[in-house]
Amino acid sequence: RVFATVFGSILAWGVLLEPFGLVPATVALVVIAAFAHPQPHLRRVVITAVILPLMGWGLFIKGLGLPVDAISW
Repeated sequence: RVFATVFGSILAWGVLLEPFGLVPATVALVVIAAFAHPQPHLRRVVITAVILPLMGWGLFIKGLGLPVDAISW
């Protein structure tokens, strides 16, 4: 279950990155990967789903200048 959930979250991130952007894809990754734990803690998932996309945006888009949209609909 753990392997499938983590692998599925990475796969979902890769599929969602182009059509939706870095932030929504990373939020989806965090939410899906949280189900690898038998009892995911909602507060930790929400905090991670807020901080990780912001860090990714700051590091990859602003810091390194990668040509990835933060949010694209």
